[in-house]
Amino acid sequence: MTGDVTDGRPGLLLLSYGDFSEGFLDSPENLRLFKDCLSSYELLEDSYIMAPEHDEVSGMSCRVADRLAKSTDGKVEFAYLGLRRPGIREALYRTVSAGSRTTVFVGGAGLIAPGYTSLVHLPSTLRVTTEENAGLDVIYAPPGINAGVAAELVLSSIGRALGWRSMPSQPAGETPRPREDLGIVVVSAPDPRPALSSGSQPVAGYLAAVKALSDASRASRDIPARGIQVLMSAITGYLRKSGLFSAVEAGFIDFCLPGPEEALRKLEAAGSRQIIVTTSPSLLHRHAYSWETPTQVLEKLKNTTDRNLIYLATDTAALADWVSAMLKIKVLGAEFDGISLKGRRSL
Repeated sequence: MTGDVTDGRPGLLLLSYGDFSEGFLDSPENLRLFKDCLSSYELLEDSYIMAPEHDEVSGMSCRVADRLAKSTDGKVEFAYLGLRRPGIREALYRTVSAGSRTTVFVGGAGLIAPGYTSLVHLPSTLRVTTEENAGLDVIYAPPGINAGVAAELVLSSIGRALGWRSMPSQPAGETPRPREDLGIVVVSAPDPRPALSSGSQPVAGYLAAVKALSDASRASRDIPARGIQVLMSAITGYLRKSGLFSAVEAGFIDFCLPGPEEALRKLEAAGSRQIIVTTSPSLLHRHAYSWETPTQVLEKLKNTTDRNLIYLATDTAALADWVSAMLKIKVLGAEFDGISLKGRRSL
């Protein structure tokens, strides 16, 4: 066979953080590994509560919170889910102090798609906070995103960087403004990485526990996929149909398969000589225990291939209006179908 089977089109590698498969924690051994990881995370959190510092994920959440504040009459706050301030409790107190009768918590970057962190970790943290503050009306807007919209967000980020087509700056149409006594807290996925640079004993224990948990999760091939795995499969399907790429593969940085190197091998087998690497899926999902950066993963990949890897950081400015519009719709619907921590629906 002769000729360029890719027609000059680049391949696309989507780097995403992984998650547990459905039923993974039903195993006593896996549950033990999870508890070891949880204990080491709590020790890390006790040792390192850090000032705000924005990476790609939390920076996106801040942008979204700023845009939401301009389209609502109530108080809008930003919070980290662990390891940094302001935290959940502090953000809740601020909305209540500003006159909010009800506060809706909504997952920002890293917590938009369904996964362990957005379905279990964040709601559990909210439950503890409200139990300590009886009488406060707190609602959690559940995670979720349409795969087609998610694929368009990825394309928009890539398109702006390469001069291709991109989505409109914001969705068409107007949505109502949330009322004045409704507070909103946009929660960003946690980022333990700054604390990991110390090399201390809590850090060493945490990294060892996360690796053991991630390895066990990846070994569970016989357990059905859920959450981000299913979503990424749908996103890659949409992007393949776009015709813009010679091949599209997703590689999970941790917790599930295929890993980034396995995904890269598939792109090589498809004949892709130039391969775009994007981390925009990390804006949808990030596991609470994820710590390795996409750029660290990219450096490892470069040492395993002769293909030209083109890294495109996520254009958070291009996506913030769309994401804030999606979260606003979630907030407006949360009073009717959200998870209430004051008896409307139980967790």
